[in-house]
Amino acid sequence: TPIDDHTVLFVARDSNGSGPWLWELDLERKESRRVDQSVSRYLSIGASQDGRKLVASVASPRSQLWRVKIPAEGEEAADENDVEPLPGLDDIQAHSPRYGGGRLFFLNPGNDGDALFSFDGERAREVLRREDSPLLFSATASPDGTSLAVLLQQGDRMRVHVLDSTSSVPEVVSGDLRAGGSAAWSPDGARIAVGGEDDDGPGLFLIPADGGAPKCLVRGEALNPAWSPDGELIVYCGPQVAWWLPLLAVRVSDGSSVDLGSVAVIREGERVRFHPNGRGIVYMHGRRSGQDFRLLDLETKTDRLLAKFDDSAEIRAFDVD
Repeated sequence: TPIDDHTVLFVARDSNGSGPWLWELDLERKESRRVDQSVSRYLSIGASQDGRKLVASVASPRSQLWRVKIPAEGEEAADENDVEPLPGLDDIQAHSPRYGGGRLFFLNPGNDGDALFSFDGERAREVLRREDSPLLFSATASPDGTSLAVLLQQGDRMRVHVLDSTSSVPEVVSGDLRAGGSAAWSPDGARIAVGGEDDDGPGLFLIPADGGAPKCLVRGEALNPAWSPDGELIVYCGPQVAWWLPLLAVRVSDGSSVDLGSVAVIREGERVRFHPNGRGIVYMHGRRSGQDFRLLDLETKTDRLLAKFDDSAEIRAFDVD
């Protein structure tokens, strides 16, 4: 929103991913600076016609982890009455849960961006904090739990880093690939799948876990992949249409597509996981503040409602234990 002939106020994230903050743009010098150095997160900004009065929406969100049981076939779908806080993390702000290696990994929000924590069922401990590159997605643990894949800002792009139990310094494994979204390990722990872009355009890439040139499995917009337990299939989010992202699937062996029907999820979140039996995918469906859980049978292409919620909370990410 302009406030005079030389100044525009706007809302945006910082280059390291933190925010969104309130900024001032000087149109003559082409320079921007933060207006408010507090930790308030701005969602929108508006000005009166003379630029003397401002109105802003500011968020102070609180995030927590909850759990709900997956009902067996034939049982009624769960609802709000079946949901409970995750024991042991009741008083800790947490979001973006990921299971792996017998532990639960999650992000804990802070003034300088989110930090990565792990939880073994009894104690939560900090694993990684990077003030220069706040975490936007939780880490993905290798099947044996000895390594973590995490996306960190490096220079002008996001890169996939691997952190093992013997080192506190994440190592880049994705080369010059401009990665985005969350990553997924192969069941054998040898490769990491991630959406990104190279010199030939966007695609879904497979990266050797010990480093090496990324290989493009399929071209096109790809985000937040999930790898099937048998290693044969990867499900991911395709190109955005309005608020929606179609769920797409590809065979790892030859890059051929697999029809999932007309299934789409809302943007801004990690909204699909494989069921541990490998025969179906659990996905989030509905409006931004009213996300339900559904299970799609990959063989019959039928789906059923697992949990139905009202509009009282915004669910951004989930995992299946």
